[in-house]
Order: sequence, then C-alpha cells, then structure tokens
Amino acid sequence: MDITPIVLCAPVVIFAIFGPHVRVLLSGLRLRKQSYGTDGKRDRANMKRALNLFYHVTYAHGYVCLSWMMIQAFADVVLVFTVCRNARQHGFNAKVIRAYLQKTKEMCANNPASMQMQNWNLITYGAGLLDSSLPEEYAAGGRVLTMLIDKDVPLQVRRLLIRSPRQRIQKLIGTLAWRSPADQEMRWLAARIVEHLAADLNLAHFPGALECISSLFYQEARLLTFTNDQGIDEDLLLPGLRILEKLAHSTHNCTLICNTNDLLSKIVGPVSSNELTEDIKTNAAWTKVVDVSLKVVSRLMDSSGMTGQKMRGLIASNINAVKNLKAVLDMDMKSNSGIIELQMLAMDVLTQIALHHPARSITWMFFQNLIDYALHIFLTSEWMGDYLKDEKRKVASEQASREVLVEKKMKQAQETVSQLKEKAGEALAMLSCDSEAIMSFTGCDDDVNRLTELLDFDIKTIKCEISATDTMEIEIYIGCRVSAAIILKHLSNYVKAPTLRKALGRLLHVQQDEPSTLESHNNQYGDRKLQVELLSLVAAIRANNNLNLAGILISQTPPDTLEDFVVSLKKKVEDNMYATPAGLAIQKLTCEMVIEFMKHDRNIKVIDNHNIIGTLLKASKAMAGLESRMLFTGDDHDCHGIPLKPLSSVLAKSAEDILTQRKQALGINIVPVGVPLP
Repeated sequence: MDITPIVLCAPVVIFAIFGPHVRVLLSGLRLRKQSYGTDGKRDRANMKRALNLFYHVTYAHGYVCLSWMMIQAFADVVLVFTVCRNARQHGFNAKVIRAYLQKTKEMCANNPASMQMQNWNLITYGAGLLDSSLPEEYAAGGRVLTMLIDKDVPLQVRRLLIRSPRQRIQKLIGTLAWRSPADQEMRWLAARIVEHLAADLNLAHFPGALECISSLFYQEARLLTFTNDQGIDEDLLLPGLRILEKLAHSTHNCTLICNTNDLLSKIVGPVSSNELTEDIKTNAAWTKVVDVSLKVVSRLMDSSGMTGQKMRGLIASNINAVKNLKAVLDMDMKSNSGIIELQMLAMDVLTQIALHHPARSITWMFFQNLIDYALHIFLTSEWMGDYLKDEKRKVASEQASREVLVEKKMKQAQETVSQLKEKAGEALAMLSCDSEAIMSFTGCDDDVNRLTELLDFDIKTIKCEISATDTMEIEIYIGCRVSAAIILKHLSNYVKAPTLRKALGRLLHVQQDEPSTLESHNNQYGDRKLQVELLSLVAAIRANNNLNLAGILISQTPPDTLEDFVVSLKKKVEDNMYATPAGLAIQKLTCEMVIEFMKHDRNIKVIDNHNIIGTLLKASKAMAGLESRMLFTGDDHDCHGIPLKPLSSVLAKSAEDILTQRKQALGINIVPVGVPLP
C-alpha cells in the first residue's frame, strides 16, 4: 500500500486537530514572558506593542476555536447519550443507533444537500450496509434491519428491500447456505430478513434459492446456534419454515417447492414424527415448529392443480401424519397454550384430505371423527367455559397483582375460542357441500336449532359460565353465521319454516354501513358474504319446499309483507352494485328469486311498481367485466358456489321478458323497464 498520501496529509490533519491548542499555549507563553528582544532599542519601540496585540488576537482566536471544539464535542456526547437512552427505553440497540448517528454526521459534513441525505433514515442505513464487502459492516446491516423488523416496522423494511437491486436479495439468500460456525449470527439475521420478504419473492428470479433454504434444515445447521443480545439461543429451523410459509402464497412458488422432494420431506417431518403428541405436551418450542410446519402443509395442499393434489396425496398416504393429526384433535386443549392453534390447522388439513383426495378409505374413520369433533366445537359451548375457566386460573396465578394484564390475557383467550369455533364451522361448511359427507350429518333437532340460532342477529354473544358467579360473553363471529347458512342449505331432513323465518328476518333489515375503516371494511365483506349465503338458503328452501312465503313474512316480529321483501332485495342489489364476487352473486340470486316470484299473479304488480327489474338490468351491466374475466380463466362457479352461467345479463333480460309477458296476460299497462310509473 502506498503511504505517501498519508505522510503528506498527516501534518495537515495534526495541525487541524491540535492547531487551536498550540496557538493558545504559545501565545500565552509569549504574552507572559514578553521577551521580544526589543529592549533598549528606540527604533523598535512599537514592536513590543504590536507583538502583544498579535499574540492577544492569536490567543483569543485559539481560545474561541478551542471552546467551539469543546462545545461541539460536548453537544455530540449529549446528543448521542440522549438518543441512545431513548432508543434503549424503546428496545433499540444503542450500539446500532450510535453508529447510525456517526454515519449521518459524516454524510452531513461531506454533502448535506445530496439526494441521498433527503432519503436518509435508519432503514436506508441498514440496507446500504448489506452491500458492503466487509463482513463486519454486512453483519451490522443485518442487525439494523432485524432490529427494525422486531420493532413493528417490517412493512417499511420490506418495501425498501423489494425495490432495491436484485443482487442485494440474492446475497441475503446466498447467506442462508453459509456453514461456518463463525457466520451463524449473520446466517440467522439473513433468515429473519428473507422471512419478511418471502411473500413478495418469485423463486424463479433467484436461482438456487430453494437449495439455500433447504440448507437451514440440515442436521448440522440445526445443531449450530448463537446467543442473541437477550441471552437466548437462536436456531435456523423456525425462520426456515416461516420463509417457506410466506413463499407458499404464490402458486408458482408452491409448484417449485413441491417439486423439491428433499425439501418436502423436511416440511412434513415434524407432522409425521412418531412421538408428536408427547413432544407437544412437554416442549413449547417444538409446538411452534409443528405449528409452522402445518401452516406450510396447509398452504401447499390448498394450491391449485397438480401441486395441491400431490401434497394431499403425500399426507393422505403418510399413516403417521394422518394418525398424528387425529391425535392433535383429541388432545386436551388445556394442556398447552398452543394446542388450539394446532387443532385449527389439523382440522383444515384433514378436511382437505377428506374432500379432495380420492383414496378416502385411508382416512374414512378419521373423516367421521372429524365431523363429530367439528360439530362438538361449533354447536356446543361447554368446552369454551372449561377452557376459559382454566385460562383464568392460570393467568390469575401468574399475574396476581396486575389486573390489566389479566384482562388482556383473558380477552386473547376469548378471541382464541371464537377463532376455533369459526374454523370448525368452516370445516363443516366445506364438508356439507360434499354429497357423501352430508350423509354423516345427523341433522337432529338440537343441531338444527343451534344452527338456526346462529342466524338470529338478536343473539350476538354466547354466554359461558366460568363459575357460579362469573360468566363471560363470547362474540359470535360473522363467519360462524355464514357457515351455519351453508350447512342448513345442504341439510334436508329438518323443518324448514323456522330457518326460513330467521333468514328472511336478517335479509329484511339492512344495517347501515359503518364509517370506512379496516375493521368496518372486513365487517362489510363478511356481511355481504352472509347476504349471499342467506339468499342462497332462501332460494334452496323455496325450491324444495311448498312454503307460504307471504304467511311467513306476516308472522315476523314486526310483521312484514312481500312488498317489504322486494324493497329489501332491491336495496341489497343497489348497495352491492360493484364488480365483486359477492355483488355478482347477490344480483344473480335476487334475479332468480324475482323470476320465481313472478310465477304468481299476485306478485306481478308489486315487482312492477318498485322497478326491481330495472335495478337488476343496471347491475348486470356493472358485472359484465367481472364475468368476462371469469370466462377467460375458465371458472364454472364463483367463490360462493354460484354457477357462472347463465350470465347475469341473460338472467336479467329473462326476468324483463317474463315481466312483460305476465303484464300483457294480466292486462297491466306496459311501461318500458327503467321508466318511472306515472
């Protein structure tokens, strides 16, 4: 290395740093002695005064410079101390923050007006360090981004990295395959970062990515750990499984994963282990591994085409895996805090096997047990009371003096049981759509009554007795009501009038839209889905039963008429005139129901007066683009099970023609549809 520039610049650097010190020291010494060699010489009489002035000025200048340097140094120390203290209080790494401040200071000193400074923040600082060829800086970048991910800013980190050069992400993926024990921290940091990017990654753009991810599951990788700042040993198994879970959001990624046989065996390994249930009971860390493994399996099974078929066949043919899934359903949910989550996943996997895999003889007895288990969870409440009672006892003993935490923990427990109930309903709804599975539903009066009660919106919660003096109210999720409507639609051996009454009661009383928020958007989506299923339920009951709809409407509390029902249907179509699957389903089901109504002469005038046919024609035009896209993709049914054909425009035109013919036959004045009556 050429040291000439260093030698030449060294004096300049030394003088810049120590110049003020030297000026103050020398000026002070000269002013104190004042031995300028001018004594007794008249021609130099003014020299002493001039030199005194010079040294005073030099001393003052040096003092000002020295004071400024000290103030600046003190301000830097105070700034760093204050920022690091605040960062430490919020859980940030003080060492990382100190390095970021130093880098920011250097950039401001060099070029404060640059474009880089305008976009400069802690995220860009960490991302920039990932491009460094120095191992220390690369690891520092990983620590910065992982720290930010842990502090609830993963979205901003993901946005920046996804838009960054592909080589940066490829470098992170390549780091997953590092084998040296000294590199385990950086390997773990890279796994955490890739985990948060995986949902947006296309494996086809990153050659060798699956091989690098597979290396996280090798035995030697599982044995290598490192200790983080909190003194916790971190391994690579969980981050690796979470990466696969996120990648499985893409159908193309699912295909590549399923075509990697060695990787599939690693994914299924935890589910098919010989002592799964015993290990779950005794090891909370292993419960987390099984949980993520089941999530990956479920996503791969749910994939379309041959990929999903291959994964379902793989699990169905694995006797240990099916046996373990059944055993998970039979486990006592009070034995482990993560059991309910595992049961939801096991229910989902078994349901997919039962419905889609042709070799049902392998899983038939588990299929029967699955229905019994799901019915118990979905239609009874005793298990919820037992679980909440046990959770309250545990939480109260752990947090005896902190009532706020007790309340928070119990709220989480209530949400957990509601989610399990909703998942059981979804499983039953899927199974009820199968012609063979529906034969296993008892359809007894108690079950039908409980299903019908779920359609009653006056009942908003389920009361669970925790003790003789304490009860808890569990919210009934709208997904449970949707599932109940689907199940009742497919059941046949029960009295339909009470169910029809509940369905009509909900359809007649339209709720006002809530203010636009994420929660209200989700609620509106669920409500529209419920409207579709209720309309479908009413149509199915009327098609297969000779029930007096007018009489049922009059028996409502408060009483309603067919005219009220028509007005309600029209409003639903108007409120859902958007090119969405729910909007299309509501339009088509309403159209079919109106056509059914027009078979009776007494209904023609009501339908004509409220111009519901004109509304349906208008809605069919709004749905044309959505139907064309469904035709292009080759879909026969929408996500609600409504056949694509006949198209909405055909149904609406057919309703218009029927109305015109019926009006002619009855001698009613014919006014073009869409024109208001005089």
